[in-house]
Amino acid sequence: MVVFVASIAACSPKLAPRGNLPSDIKLTQVTVGVHKRDDVRSILGAPSTLGTFEDSVWYYIGQNTTQFAFFREKIIEQKVVVIVFSDQGVVEQLEVLDQDALREISLSERTTPTAGHSLGFIEQILGNIGRFNK
Repeated sequence: MVVFVASIAACSPKLAPRGNLPSDIKLTQVTVGVHKRDDVRSILGAPSTLGTFEDSVWYYIGQNTTQFAFFREKIIEQKVVVIVFSDQGVVEQLEVLDQDALREISLSERTTPTAGHSLGFIEQILGNIGRFNK
């Protein structure tokens, strides 16, 4: 009986939060036009990343996943919270992007050409002769 209960418990789904996924309650505490950077940091915590070209955009990126036994992980919830600050450091815009905002991006199969000469096997062997310290 104990073995049966242990085997059933081992197969229960495992929930795993990843990243920084602020709750809806915490997001409602941030008010556009009122709160500043320090206020947002104290309410939501540190952002996952900052904007590439300007630090006036904060991103909170996170997801909740579940996995049952040995099967693949399944994404339950995925969000990106974008907070834009004005020059004075006040929240100017708050946007929540969920799984509906995802876009498929096709990968490019091209290779980047490199400048210069590609050495062959013999050139690599002969090129190293005399380069070793004595």
